[in-house]
Amino acid sequence: MISITWSIFKDLVKDWPRVFWDVRGDSYYIIYHDGSLETSVIDGTSDYTDFEDNFKSLTMKSATPKVRVIQILNENNSLSLCGVSTTFTATKNTETTHDFLIPDAISAIKGASSMFVNNVTGDYVKVELVDVDNVLGYGAGLVLGAFISKWYILGSQMLTIDNVSVSNLPATGLYLRFVYTSIGTVNDVVCCCNFMSYKAT
Repeated sequence: MISITWSIFKDLVKDWPRVFWDVRGDSYYIIYHDGSLETSVIDGTSDYTDFEDNFKSLTMKSATPKVRVIQILNENNSLSLCGVSTTFTATKNTETTHDFLIPDAISAIKGASSMFVNNVTGDYVKVELVDVDNVLGYGAGLVLGAFISKWYILGSQMLTIDNVSVSNLPATGLYLRFVYTSIGTVNDVVCCCNFMSYKAT
């Protein structure tokens, strides 16, 4: 699931009858039928007014059951394991960015395990989904979602993230961007990441 802003969501969606929504507190939670895109708009904002006035009446006209729309991909039996990995070196005492191109065959990533060598307590990492090459046509470098906004690496900890899904991507050719911040002053940090990734069968 890719969580994006309302402005990007409405630009990407071409089939509004297959958009569904639910009221959660003071917000509309809005999702595309296949679970690939989601957004939310908060009451009192211009985005909220824009959705209610210009788009709400166009939505929820598809025969796709709503319960199917919002379910997590974990129970999808049409996927088979196709693990991929990436590695990079983060320069000591600075911020290092590493972009990993998601292979075209991959349709879901449900989790990842990462190992770090020579890190120090206080280092942290961010992971985003990025359109590096402007394959969607909305500008190179567009950040579509942040799966980890800031995760501290404690000692020699192995970082494991489960139940994450970036399935049904809006396009092939997207990247996972790792932004590693090192506070150590002695050694560069070796970063290795194994993805629990799947392909459609």
